[in-house]
Amino acid sequence: MKLSNFVLLLFLIQLGLFCSCQSPSIYSNKITGLSFVSTPDSLVDSLYLLPNKLTSAKHLAIMPFGFLRQNDATVYYNLDWQWWGEKTAGVIDMIKKSHENDYQIMLKPQLWLKDGAYTGKLHFNSEIEWLEFEKSYAQFILEFATIAEQNQVEIFCIGTELQKVVQERPKFWQQLILNVRQAYQGKITYAANWDEYTEFPFWQNLDYIGIDAYFPLSKSKNPDLSELKQSWNLLSNKLENFSDSLDQKILFTEYGYTSSKTAVSSPWLHLRDTESDSLIQSLVLQAMYETIWEEDYFVGGFLWKWFPNHSQVGGSKDNGFTPQNKKSTETIKHYYERLNSLN
Repeated sequence: MKLSNFVLLLFLIQLGLFCSCQSPSIYSNKITGLSFVSTPDSLVDSLYLLPNKLTSAKHLAIMPFGFLRQNDATVYYNLDWQWWGEKTAGVIDMIKKSHENDYQIMLKPQLWLKDGAYTGKLHFNSEIEWLEFEKSYAQFILEFATIAEQNQVEIFCIGTELQKVVQERPKFWQQLILNVRQAYQGKITYAANWDEYTEFPFWQNLDYIGIDAYFPLSKSKNPDLSELKQSWNLLSNKLENFSDSLDQKILFTEYGYTSSKTAVSSPWLHLRDTESDSLIQSLVLQAMYETIWEEDYFVGGFLWKWFPNHSQVGGSKDNGFTPQNKKSTETIKHYYERLNSLN
């Protein structure tokens, strides 16, 4: 081999090594998701195109609901009065049509308490009630785990924000995880609220640390991008340490902000009488995408939330969580496109 050719070969090898070292591996396989709200009736096929077209989302969370009545420990679901998309037949149809439109799915069955009470405080006073709840909740979860397996769903979530139930009935959760593993072969997580994720004792039995990420970021009503990014960087350090301690990556099973003055101080609140502010929603999402989403321990998340009736929701006067018909849609699309291009 001529010396010049040998030198050229060495150069190309070094260039290849350099490029591989510089490749954006920290961005690979990010979950660019939306929490997809169901409807009372079957969805028109074209409505499945909008989330990707408007936000470049590649993942959808589909959420069947079970209900607890007052003074009753039984989880009820597939009821006649429930919305189509919350019941078995609707969920199966939504999964199939979502897959046909190239989305990956997280199936996330969850509970609704009377008057929308916080599920984290759910508690029963007698062993009889606890056993009835466990029996019916396990039936609810395992039925949808079976549906997830039969329809090749990519991620299954076994519970959402059930802090007291987890604390008081650990043996139930151990057995539930084993039973779900037998019914479903995909990735499994649990959706812990932002203030309880360190208390959940079973992360190492699951595939992701799931967090509903409504972390307070600032007491200021008008924080700038720099302040918001600083807050997210501080949070990211804590999350990374927790992730490293368990050798498990973190998934935001929910994340999002209202278009209101409480968006950064109390992100979990939606006070309908507060002043709308769509710019703060866009700004805080930008801060988030430019910080934690770039970290290797973080696999992505599902934004709360996206309604199928796009033309009738959101807008500049809306102060809720949806980004629809607001500046935030453009922000999400910009960063989701970037992440998807690097996957």
